[in-house]
Amino acid sequence: MSSPPGAAKVNIDYHIEADHHYYSVPYQLVGKVVYVRSSATTIEAFYSSKRVASHLRSFKRGQFTTDPATCPSRTGATRNGPRAASSTGRVPPAPRPRSSSRRSSDPGPSRAGFRSALGIIRLADRYGTERVEAACGRALHLRAYSYRSVQSILVHSLDKQPLPEARPNRPHPRHHNVRGATYYQ
Repeated sequence: MSSPPGAAKVNIDYHIEADHHYYSVPYQLVGKVVYVRSSATTIEAFYSSKRVASHLRSFKRGQFTTDPATCPSRTGATRNGPRAASSTGRVPPAPRPRSSSRRSSDPGPSRAGFRSALGIIRLADRYGTERVEAACGRALHLRAYSYRSVQSILVHSLDKQPLPEARPNRPHPRHHNVRGATYYQ
């Protein structure tokens, strides 16, 4: 469903997109369409002819501006999204530690982590939970924490291959081009 000009649908992370930047609106409006008015210095969101959010305009593409007053409480934040899905068994166990650690330092959901986790949930619909679980395990082993990494692992069927073994820490071979640590002191 596309929104009319000047309107934006509130994403599940309670942000709207305006000029390639994301601004928060009250979390109760998730899924609703709000009217967006922008000026040179501000972005305003209106719902039912009432202003529900106002932010200083930012020109940083792909970044988020969040007003803590629009955030749900911690208990409310757990009802939607990855944590609720993980309690239903739809999120493989591998991404859980990463999502939890990212969320603990942020007053609201970590926008990038939240969207990444939702994307991983949707991958389970296409590839199956077992494959996504294996892909997440491989991604964690490789320290590749993004949605794209997990997706790439699935697309190339790397989740079906055994994990690479850790390389032992070996000293660098002696060679006339290798200077060593003492050279830089």
